Amino acid sequence: MLLKVIQSGADYRYDLVGEHIRDLFGVAYRRRTLREIGFPNHERLLQEYQAVVRNGEPLYLERQQISERQLNVTIGKLILPLSDDGKEVTDLLVCLATIG
Repeated sequence: MLLKVIQSGADYRYDLVGEHIRDLFGVAYRRRTLREIGFPNHERLLQEYQAVVRNGEPLYLERQQISERQLNVTIGKLILPLSDDGKEVTDLLVCLATIG
C-alpha cells in the first residue's frame, strides 16, 4: 500500500492498495483516508503511522487479525517512510504479508 501523509500525520490517504489486501480485509481503501474508512483499530493504525512519520524510521510488526472470511491470520507489517525532499516524511509504503 502507498499512503500519502496529510497535515504532518494528522491523517493518511490510501493512494495505492493491492487486490490481496482488499480481498483479505473486504474494504475498498483506494483514495480514502484512514479517518473516512473508520477502522475499529483506527487509533492503533494512526499511532503506528505517526511513529514512522515522527521518527523517519521503518517499523515492523506482527499481529493476529480476523480476515474478511473470519479466519484468524497472523499478519507481518512493514511500514517504510518515503520523502520527496529527503527530510520530511511525505508518504508511507506499507507491506503486509500473511505468515504461516
